[in-house]
Amino acid sequence: MARRLRPVGPDFLERAPVRLVFGRDIAVSPDKVFQALAEDVADMPRWFSAVASARAGHGGRHVRLHGGIRFEETVLVTEKPEVYTYRVDATNTPGARARVEE
Repeated sequence: MARRLRPVGPDFLERAPVRLVFGRDIAVSPDKVFQALAEDVADMPRWFSAVASARAGHGGRHVRLHGGIRFEETVLVTEKPEVYTYRVDATNTPGARARVEE
């Protein structure tokens, strides 16, 4: 990994200088979505076309996108089936100094 990001907590979601919020209706239960994100990590490329590979790691995930972008992530909060929050600890992309997604 080329860059370590600043380690922030879930509260960063409320105080980040840039916040992007997206929503989408899907025809599966929250349990299935949570399972796909948190438990079936290696299957991520099957349903998320930008992902080349993903694997569970020590308390998080290692994700590689097509084109070579990589992320090392740490899971911060899991409240099955509705909340899955993680921090990006390292990436090979420029720009952000801290990143949390929920």
